[in-house]
Amino acid sequence: MLSVSEITVRYGARTLFEGVSFIVNPRDRIGLVGSNGAGKSTLLKIICSQTEPDKGDIALSQHTTVGYLPQDGITYSGKTIYEEVYSGVGDISALRDEIDDVQKELETHPDHTSDEYMELVQKYGELHHKFEALDGFRVKSNIEKILEGLGFQTKDLNRPTDEFSGGWQMRIALAKLLLKQPSVLLLDEPTNHLDIESLIWVENFLKNYEGAILLVSHDRTFLDNITNKTVEIYAGKVNIYSGNYSFYASEKDIRKELLFKS
Repeated sequence: MLSVSEITVRYGARTLFEGVSFIVNPRDRIGLVGSNGAGKSTLLKIICSQTEPDKGDIALSQHTTVGYLPQDGITYSGKTIYEEVYSGVGDISALRDEIDDVQKELETHPDHTSDEYMELVQKYGELHHKFEALDGFRVKSNIEKILEGLGFQTKDLNRPTDEFSGGWQMRIALAKLLLKQPSVLLLDEPTNHLDIESLIWVENFLKNYEGAILLVSHDRTFLDNITNKTVEIYAGKVNIYSGNYSFYASEKDIRKELLFKS
């Protein structure tokens, strides 16, 4: 699905990591861990093509999409919350606009018996079928459900995004990402801006997520509840553990003890 291959990043004389490799499979729930400054956020940015490594590459299988939520720094303006989240669905949004355009042409066409009109009818049917296949008819209810889960009220949907503070802006960004549902979801400290109710909702959403998740979080309970694999960045290399954070912490101690005894 997604392959991280021999990634190396250097800052001057300092090597952040070297030869980092691992694979993200469908439905993986990976916790990315390591000390502060180990390069967790940098690695996420490399995977989503926001940063280039000095060496190595990221390979995606056909039709695999990647979505990324940074720790902070996202701000929106010029749209309502609903419009902003809706704009994130990409193909569905463009398809909806195309359907509306064809519908207007049909309504204003002077000759309903002409070949041109019948071609428009056929095109309208094909667009509707594609829209339905993309779950487009449930976009509005999905947007409302996600925003409600993230703590927004119904009356907020038509408020301008720039009325909201930085933490709420990040919730809007998360809503866009969860609505789009990429094949691989990259989340960098997603719980930072959540209260307990919205955190519980996000946790339940991610447990049922159809794609793969690569997650950085300081919240160990959140990691335990979501992840089934742990990738540790340590001394510029990666160590892979086949369990959640608690499993990783226990297994790491065992490996240290065995290494010490040897």
